[in-house]
Amino acid sequence: MKKIVLAAALAALVFTSCNQSEPYVLDEQPEISFKAFSPMATKTLLSGTLTSQDIGAFAVYQSSESGSWQRYFFNSQFAYNSTSKAFLGSTARYWPLSGNLKVIAYSPYNVGTVAEPATDLGQLSITGIDNYTAQKDILFTKTATTQACSNKASMALSMAHALANVNVAFKTNVAGVKITKVTLGKANYKGDLSIKKNTSDANYTATWSNASYGTNATKDFAITGSSLSLTASASSFASCSSDGLMVVPGSASGCTLAIEYTIPSDNGTAIAQTASLSLSDTWQAGKKTIYNVSITQTEISFTVSADTWSSVESSQSL
Repeated sequence: MKKIVLAAALAALVFTSCNQSEPYVLDEQPEISFKAFSPMATKTLLSGTLTSQDIGAFAVYQSSESGSWQRYFFNSQFAYNSTSKAFLGSTARYWPLSGNLKVIAYSPYNVGTVAEPATDLGQLSITGIDNYTAQKDILFTKTATTQACSNKASMALSMAHALANVNVAFKTNVAGVKITKVTLGKANYKGDLSIKKNTSDANYTATWSNASYGTNATKDFAITGSSLSLTASASSFASCSSDGLMVVPGSASGCTLAIEYTIPSDNGTAIAQTASLSLSDTWQAGKKTIYNVSITQTEISFTVSADTWSSVESSQSL
C-alpha cells in the first residue's frame, strides 16, 4: 500500500498499514522485486533461473544498523513478470527510504499451511504438503538475503531444493524393445517441512517429518510419447521421462520399480514382459537419482547414479 505525503511533513510521519509496516514509504519509491536462482536445474528452472512457480516471501525491516528487526511483509505472493524479468508482488510492495531489508522465501507459494516465522526469520514451517499430483519442485532460500534500502535493485534469492528427483533410463542390445509403463512404488510425496537456520552458519537446512505416501502407494512416470522405443546397442541410456518424479528425501528401502515392456521373440512377435526391482539406496534433497536399466534377451540388470543436482553412484542387479 503506497502512501502520499507532503515533503515538509516527512520528518514527522511514520506510517503503519493494516498488513505491513512501511517506514517512510513515498509513492515514487520503486517496487520491491526478486530474481531467484539455483545452481541445480530442474523441470521448473530455465538455465538455473526460476520462472514458472510463484514465490512466498517474508521480509523484516531494520531502521538502522544497530536497530531491531520488525515485520515488514509476511508470506506475500510474488509472481514472475516476463517484462521486468523478475518476481513482482501480487500486491505491490515498495522500498522504504532508508534502513535494511532482510528476506527469506520459498516456492511454490502456499504449497502447504505456512506458519508465520519470528522476526529473526530463524525458522519457516510448512505443514500438510501433498505433492503427489502437483509434482512441484519445492524450493527455499539457502540464506536470508539482506539489502540496504538505498540499493533498490531487484534482490537476488539463491534457492535450494527440498525434494529429491527420481528417474529411470533404459538401454538394450536387442532390437525392437519398447518400454510401455514404469511405476514407482511406496515413495513419499506428503509431509511437513521445516526450514531452519543453522546454528553454525547463516545457511538454512530443510528437514522433513511425517513423510508418507498416504493412499497413493504407486505413481507412474510420465513416459515421453506414452511409450519409449529403444535403439539396440545405443551408446547411452534413454530416460523414460523428461521430468522424473519429485519425492520426499529419505531411504528408498521398501520402494520398488515396476517395469512393463515388450521384447520381440525369435519369430518377431512382441512379447509383453514385466519386471519388479527392489530399491535400497537413499534419495537426497537436491540430487537426481537415475536408475539405469539394461535389458537383454535373458537378463535385466540396473545401476544407480545421482547427478546434478550432484553425483553419487552405486550398482545393483537382479
